[in-house]
Amino acid sequence: MSDYDFAGRLKAARQRQGWSQMELGKRSGVHHMAISRLELGTKKDVTGATLRKLSLALGVTTDWLLELDNAETAPRPHPRRRRPAPADDGEEEARLCLWQRPVTGSTLPPAGG
Repeated sequence: MSDYDFAGRLKAARQRQGWSQMELGKRSGVHHMAISRLELGTKKDVTGATLRKLSLALGVTTDWLLELDNAETAPRPHPRRRRPAPADDGEEEARLCLWQRPVTGSTLPPAGG
């Protein structure tokens, strides 16, 4: 088994996305300087929370980043699915939950009664 290379895998996954360290920081919520230190190998310890944030942002598994699987290259990121724009067919209100519907008249009994 080769040497542990978290730094190399992190950098490879970031570059595969075409992101700078600053961009990965914005998308993951991890400070860009922490990402820089992790990629340089000057910071060797990473918390579970940081690892999770980075893997979710990069679209890779924590196992891949930690070299716990046998894959040599990062898996291709899955394209994010976009929800289709709502149709303006007049049925928008029918799709809303009851608590989201606009109140058109009082359905409550009179107070004190």
